[in-house]
Amino acid sequence: MRPEPKHSPFQRNWTSTELVAKTTAKKPTPLYVAPVTLKHLRPMTRSISVVENSEASRQEAAKELAGYAREKFITAFKKSPKPCFEIAEKAVKGSVTLELALVELNPNSLSGGVLRTAINVVALPGIDSVIARPLKGNIAIEGKLTDSKTKKVLFEFADNRESKSALVFSVYDFLTYGQAREAIREWAVEFEKLMRTPASERVRGSSGFTILPW
Repeated sequence: MRPEPKHSPFQRNWTSTELVAKTTAKKPTPLYVAPVTLKHLRPMTRSISVVENSEASRQEAAKELAGYAREKFITAFKKSPKPCFEIAEKAVKGSVTLELALVELNPNSLSGGVLRTAINVVALPGIDSVIARPLKGNIAIEGKLTDSKTKKVLFEFADNRESKSALVFSVYDFLTYGQAREAIREWAVEFEKLMRTPASERVRGSSGFTILPW
């Protein structure tokens, strides 16, 4: 996988030449979204997350987020104005399968949210993106799209997102997994759009900054 900033919103991805045929067919290709796995979830790495969150509570939250992610990816295709894939309840003849894995999850911390908000208020709004990154929560995902029958990989991607830097403050900073849910919603919409966008065109990712408090 490699960065493709002129096309993809994700940090890294790889595309098979066979994917084009699947996404440009006259009839949408059946897509089965498999349950999101946590088998590759790494330990917490940000000290402030470790202090304020137990591993047991994080594991429970991760299970909920895995279900949430699957739901949002399915919904993105169901609500698409021009879907190239049609959601299937299971892998069927001629279908493709989307496999997703949550690989990093550092929860937000209340004290981190307070400190970042204070920094933005007394200094320059958004400056926390430079000097307060250790105080931010983050979530990372990896995914691959395969031919359901042959298991041949058609597309792979990986991305990591952390709490956005707010003009003053963000409600999501004070919700333990607020930034994680926000990232999942963005990934789902961006993935769906990327699948139906020609390689010569760009799908923009979300900004790391936010003006609205929610």
